[in-house]
Amino acid sequence: MAKKSAAGSSILDEADDAPELTDAFFAAATVRDGDKIVRRGRPKLAAPKQLVTIRFPARTLERLRALGRGWQGVVVKAVEKELGGVVATTDAPKGAGSDGHRPAPAAGRGRRRAAA
Repeated sequence: MAKKSAAGSSILDEADDAPELTDAFFAAATVRDGDKIVRRGRPKLAAPKQLVTIRFPARTLERLRALGRGWQGVVVKAVEKELGGVVATTDAPKGAGSDGHRPAPAAGRGRRRAAA
């Protein structure tokens, strides 16, 4: 039986078989400070918001959604104010009027929900 040849020739030069170190290589690298991994990006919040489910009467929810984008923040501020706690530090949503609310969307525009 004849001896099989090698599976294929190497694409790397024997004298220099190290891959090129590109900017992409360094961007994907794990950065360490001693044994500790240095996290990149946005730091984690000390007290992140938590997901809850709350049920509102249909009319109340319609009125809240009519406030436009950021209506959930309005609810948070109202609850915190009612409880006597510190009011959320975020300002009124972008595009809000001087009263902190957005004008109601024009008829036929905005989010639609399927009838149940």
